Amino acid sequence: MTAKYYEAYDLRYKQIHQQHLQWASDTPSPIVGEVLGRYPLPEGARILEIGCGEGRDALDLLRRGLDVLATDVSPEAVAFCQQKASDFAEHFQVLDCIAGTMEETFDFIYAVAVLHMLVLEEDRQAFYRFIRSHLKPQGWALICTMGVMVRQRPKAILGRPLSRRNGFTREQGKPCGLRGHPAGWWAWMPFRRN
Repeated sequence: MTAKYYEAYDLRYKQIHQQHLQWASDTPSPIVGEVLGRYPLPEGARILEIGCGEGRDALDLLRRGLDVLATDVSPEAVAFCQQKASDFAEHFQVLDCIAGTMEETFDFIYAVAVLHMLVLEEDRQAFYRFIRSHLKPQGWALICTMGVMVRQRPKAILGRPLSRRNGFTREQGKPCGLRGHPAGWWAWMPFRRN
Protein backbone atom coordinates (compact mmCIF):
# COMPACT_ATOMS: atom_id res chain seq x y z
CA MET A 1 0.00 0.00 0.00
CA THR A 2 1.28 3.47 -0.90
CA ALA A 3 1.59 5.98 1.92
CA LYS A 4 -0.71 8.99 1.77
CA TYR A 5 0.85 12.45 1.74
CA TYR A 6 -0.61 13.33 5.15
CA GLU A 7 1.25 10.40 6.71
CA ALA A 8 4.48 12.39 6.23
CA TYR A 9 3.74 14.04 9.57
CA ASP A 10 4.94 10.88 11.27
CA LEU A 11 8.44 11.47 9.89
CA ARG A 12 8.29 15.13 10.90
CA TYR A 13 7.35 14.22 14.46
CA LYS A 14 10.18 11.67 14.58
CA GLN A 15 12.71 14.25 13.40
CA ILE A 16 11.59 16.76 16.05
CA HIS A 17 11.40 14.22 18.88
CA GLN A 18 14.84 12.76 18.06
CA GLN A 19 16.20 16.20 18.88
CA HIS A 20 14.35 16.10 22.23
CA LEU A 21 12.10 18.93 21.06
CA GLN A 22 8.38 19.37 20.84
CA TRP A 23 6.57 20.52 17.71
CA ALA A 24 4.09 22.74 19.55
CA SER A 25 3.61 24.23 22.98
CA ASP A 26 1.60 22.61 25.75
CA THR A 27 -0.83 25.54 25.83
CA PRO A 28 -4.27 24.24 24.79
CA SER A 29 -6.15 25.84 21.90
CA PRO A 30 -8.57 28.30 23.53
CA ILE A 31 -11.30 27.58 20.99
CA VAL A 32 -11.92 24.03 22.24
CA GLY A 33 -12.67 25.23 25.78
CA GLU A 34 -14.72 28.15 24.47
CA VAL A 35 -16.90 25.91 22.33
CA LEU A 36 -17.40 23.41 25.17
CA GLY A 37 -18.42 26.33 27.39
CA ARG A 38 -20.88 27.62 24.81
CA TYR A 39 -22.36 24.21 23.91
CA PRO A 40 -22.54 22.10 27.07
CA LEU A 41 -22.33 18.34 26.66
CA PRO A 42 -24.43 15.75 28.46
CA GLU A 43 -22.99 14.19 31.60
CA GLY A 44 -20.65 11.34 30.73
CA ALA A 45 -20.19 12.67 27.20
CA ARG A 46 -17.64 10.92 25.02
CA ILE A 47 -15.26 13.19 23.07
CA LEU A 48 -13.09 12.39 20.05
CA GLU A 49 -10.14 14.48 18.95
CA ILE A 50 -8.95 13.95 15.39
CA GLY A 51 -5.33 14.98 14.91
CA CYS A 52 -4.20 15.27 18.53
CA GLY A 53 -0.54 15.84 17.65
CA GLU A 54 1.40 16.12 20.89
CA GLY A 55 -1.74 16.14 22.99
CA ARG A 56 -2.11 19.73 24.17
CA ASP A 57 -5.91 19.90 23.83
CA ALA A 58 -6.72 16.33 24.83
CA LEU A 59 -4.51 16.47 27.92
CA ASP A 60 -6.20 19.66 29.06
CA LEU A 61 -9.64 18.04 28.75
CA LEU A 62 -8.50 14.76 30.33
CA ARG A 63 -7.05 16.62 33.32
CA ARG A 64 -10.42 18.35 33.68
CA GLY A 65 -12.06 14.92 34.01
CA LEU A 66 -13.61 14.65 30.55
CA ASP A 67 -13.74 11.35 28.64
CA VAL A 68 -11.56 11.93 25.57
CA LEU A 69 -10.20 9.60 22.93
CA ALA A 70 -7.36 11.47 21.22
CA THR A 71 -6.26 10.17 17.83
CA ASP A 72 -3.63 10.96 15.26
CA VAL A 73 -2.46 9.40 12.01
CA SER A 74 1.11 9.53 13.34
CA PRO A 75 2.21 6.59 15.51
CA GLU A 76 5.13 8.78 16.67
CA ALA A 77 2.79 11.52 17.91
CA VAL A 78 0.59 9.00 19.73
CA ALA A 79 3.61 7.30 21.35
CA PHE A 80 4.89 10.73 22.43
CA CYS A 81 1.56 11.48 24.13
CA GLN A 82 1.44 8.07 25.81
CA GLN A 83 4.94 8.59 27.23
CA LYS A 84 4.34 12.21 28.17
CA ALA A 85 1.13 11.44 30.04
CA SER A 86 1.36 7.78 31.02
CA ASP A 87 -1.65 8.11 33.35
CA PHE A 88 -3.78 8.76 30.25
CA ALA A 89 -1.94 6.49 27.80
CA GLU A 90 -5.05 4.45 26.96
CA HIS A 91 -6.78 7.65 25.78
CA PHE A 92 -4.40 8.02 22.81
CA GLN A 93 -4.51 5.85 19.71
CA VAL A 94 -3.46 5.83 16.07
CA LEU A 95 -6.30 6.49 13.63
CA ASP A 96 -6.41 7.44 9.97
CA CYS A 97 -9.88 8.95 9.76
CA ILE A 98 -9.62 9.16 5.98
CA ALA A 99 -9.06 5.45 5.40
CA GLY A 100 -10.26 3.99 8.70
CA THR A 101 -13.36 3.69 10.81
CA MET A 102 -14.42 2.92 14.37
CA GLU A 103 -17.36 1.22 16.05
CA GLU A 104 -17.92 4.01 18.54
CA THR A 105 -19.90 7.25 18.26
CA PHE A 106 -19.22 10.47 20.14
CA ASP A 107 -21.08 13.44 21.63
CA PHE A 108 -18.38 15.89 20.52
CA ILE A 109 -15.76 15.55 17.79
CA TYR A 110 -13.18 18.22 17.23
CA ALA A 111 -10.26 18.72 14.89
CA VAL A 112 -7.89 21.66 15.28
CA ALA A 113 -5.42 22.27 12.46
CA VAL A 114 -6.32 19.13 10.48
CA LEU A 115 -8.53 20.24 7.59
CA HIS A 116 -5.91 22.45 5.93
CA MET A 117 -3.51 19.46 5.96
CA LEU A 118 -5.90 17.54 3.71
CA VAL A 119 -5.16 18.95 0.27
CA LEU A 120 -7.18 16.55 -1.87
CA GLU A 121 -10.91 17.17 -2.06
CA GLU A 122 -11.60 13.42 -1.84
CA ASP A 123 -9.71 13.31 1.47
CA ARG A 124 -11.64 16.30 2.82
CA GLN A 125 -14.91 14.61 1.90
CA ALA A 126 -13.78 11.39 3.60
CA PHE A 127 -12.90 13.47 6.70
CA TYR A 128 -16.42 14.96 6.77
CA ARG A 129 -18.02 11.54 6.22
CA PHE A 130 -16.01 10.12 9.12
CA ILE A 131 -17.23 12.89 11.41
CA ARG A 132 -20.84 12.44 10.27
CA SER A 133 -20.78 8.67 10.79
CA HIS A 134 -19.11 8.84 14.23
CA LEU A 135 -21.08 11.71 15.73
CA LYS A 136 -24.12 10.86 17.81
CA PRO A 137 -27.45 12.41 16.78
CA GLN A 138 -27.53 15.97 18.15
CA GLY A 139 -23.78 15.73 18.77
CA TRP A 140 -21.43 18.64 18.13
CA ALA A 141 -18.50 18.88 15.74
CA LEU A 142 -15.88 21.61 15.81
CA ILE A 143 -13.64 22.10 12.78
CA CYS A 144 -10.87 24.66 13.10
CA THR A 145 -8.61 25.37 10.14
CA MET A 146 -6.13 27.97 9.04
CA GLY A 147 -4.72 29.61 5.95
CA VAL A 148 -4.57 32.87 4.09
CA MET A 149 -7.82 32.27 2.17
CA VAL A 150 -9.73 31.62 5.38
CA ARG A 151 -9.98 35.35 6.05
CA GLN A 152 -11.92 35.98 2.85
CA ARG A 153 -14.17 32.91 2.89
CA PRO A 154 -14.53 31.14 6.27
CA LYS A 155 -18.14 30.10 5.64
CA ALA A 156 -17.32 28.86 2.14
CA ILE A 157 -14.37 26.83 3.40
CA LEU A 158 -16.09 25.36 6.45
CA GLY A 159 -19.83 25.74 5.88
CA ARG A 160 -20.55 24.09 2.56
CA PRO A 161 -19.33 20.55 3.33
CA LEU A 162 -21.09 20.47 6.70
CA SER A 163 -24.42 21.64 5.37
CA ARG A 164 -28.02 20.66 6.08
CA ARG A 165 -28.06 18.46 2.97
CA ASN A 166 -25.13 16.54 4.46
CA GLY A 167 -26.89 16.06 7.80
CA PHE A 168 -25.46 18.99 9.77
CA THR A 169 -26.93 22.21 11.09
CA ARG A 170 -24.99 25.32 11.94
CA GLU A 171 -26.63 26.93 14.96
CA GLN A 172 -28.54 30.09 14.09
CA GLY A 173 -26.97 33.22 15.48
CA LYS A 174 -23.69 31.41 16.10
CA PRO A 175 -21.35 32.74 13.41
CA CYS A 176 -18.08 31.14 12.63
CA GLY A 177 -15.10 32.64 14.37
CA LEU A 178 -12.13 34.26 12.76
CA ARG A 179 -8.81 34.99 14.45
CA GLY A 180 -5.52 36.34 13.21
CA HIS A 181 -2.49 34.04 13.43
CA PRO A 182 1.14 34.54 12.33
CA ALA A 183 0.74 31.78 9.73
CA GLY A 184 -2.53 33.12 8.33
CA TRP A 185 -6.03 33.10 9.75
CA TRP A 186 -7.82 30.59 11.95
CA ALA A 187 -11.46 29.92 11.19
CA TRP A 188 -13.75 27.76 13.26
CA MET A 189 -17.34 26.70 13.07
CA PRO A 190 -19.36 24.43 15.38
CA PHE A 191 -21.91 22.11 13.80
CA ARG A 192 -24.61 19.88 15.20
CA ARG A 193 -25.59 16.59 13.60
CA ASN A 194 -29.27 16.40 12.65
